[in-house]
Amino acid sequence: MKKLLITSLLAITSLVSIAESKKKDAVIVSTAVNCIIEKDKLLADPNLHLTEAYKEYKIKSYVLSYVPKDGDKVWGPYHEQGSTFATEELANMITKLNTGDRLYFEDVILESATGKTIKVNAGVKIK
Repeated sequence: MKKLLITSLLAITSLVSIAESKKKDAVIVSTAVNCIIEKDKLLADPNLHLTEAYKEYKIKSYVLSYVPKDGDKVWGPYHEQGSTFATEELANMITKLNTGDRLYFEDVILESATGKTIKVNAGVKIK
């Protein structure tokens, strides 16, 4: 009985976590699908995009870090304004990306027309 109760609680907790994580999915990177993107697509659209649920917000700023697949060096953090990562420094970094590398967009500040701000995160793995 005790085992069944614990299993049930874990299942409910997992469902709540999944529901909350879907709610918090405010930003996607370029045309990434399931947090994975091809380097060419990233270069063709170097922007963060809001999901439909957050369409009333604008991206004000973010912090970007790049972690190579081998993890020997972390590039960043780069503090940027707006939603693009096409600045000269970031564009140069993106050209060096390889399969398995990861980009982390942290402290993404979203602002609504009423002035409400929220902070979210996003990430992507290079395919």
